Amino acid sequence: MTLYAFAQESKECRRNLVRMFRGGVSDWVSGGLMGRLLALVFLILLGSGLPVQAEEKAPLPSRATKHPHSIVLSLGFSIPPYVIADSNRGAELDIVREALALEGYKISTHYVPNKRRNIEYSNGNSDGALTVSPNEDLPGYYSKSYITYQNVAFSLEKSQYAISSIADLSGKRVVAFQTASVVLGPEFGGFAEDNKMYREVAKQRDHLSLLFNRQTDVIIGDVNILNWLVKNGSYASQTNKNQPMTIHRIFPPSHKFAVFRDQEVTRAFDRGIAALKQSGRYDDILKEYEVYFPPRDDLSWRKRKPGAFTS
Repeated sequence: MTLYAFAQESKECRRNLVRMFRGGVSDWVSGGLMGRLLALVFLILLGSGLPVQAEEKAPLPSRATKHPHSIVLSLGFSIPPYVIADSNRGAELDIVREALALEGYKISTHYVPNKRRNIEYSNGNSDGALTVSPNEDLPGYYSKSYITYQNVAFSLEKSQYAISSIADLSGKRVVAFQTASVVLGPEFGGFAEDNKMYREVAKQRDHLSLLFNRQTDVIIGDVNILNWLVKNGSYASQTNKNQPMTIHRIFPPSHKFAVFRDQEVTRAFDRGIAALKQSGRYDDILKEYEVYFPPRDDLSWRKRKPGAFTS
């Protein structure tokens, strides 16, 4: 039996080699031939047979797909114009799809509520998750930030609320998107925990219905999502969606990330996003969906009375 075969035969053999090596160290120092031979054998086995930490980390297990260039992504179903589930498109989704296509990947989408998105991904039912915030601490490999949301507070103009900070939300009925208490930071998380009139609702069109019908005082969400839903959302006949609203800028920009189970997919995604930006295609996609942050959120495409949106 060769020394290599002996070393591989069992863990006990490996432990014996370690003991032999330790015993031979003093002999090595004193110039003994046996100590030198044992240490040399140990180092050879260590380099060729014993397990070592690889520089490239292995992908996390996934039950979603076995094809190396087809990936399943979990994402929220109610965030137009970024993601429009009914037509499987949107500004964010188109950017992600084109970025990965540049690297040879084809995506399929798995639409779920925000909370369920994290569970589905963490349980291995998808290969990646989109629109992830740093506070969500999901397993896997995070991309660089690939899109930025701007969350704000909306109220009806006639309420005349003076809201310039999260603290000013105290005592008000507040509705926000799912996981807002996590992704909007610890101060907002503390407010959400202490305010019994705070709740999170999955579909953001319902946020606007609640606001327009005076069933909540303030809603929290991305300015582009809420403005898109005002223009394109379907509401009950008794709901007046043309009521002027006030935008309260109390949150910093929210940088979003993708997370993947495979580190190489993450690297490919980052390369694809960089290529889209360099070519100008990234900005073109945003413009196609009218995703932008104009001064005072004055949306030229919305028919309204002057001053319907104020900041």
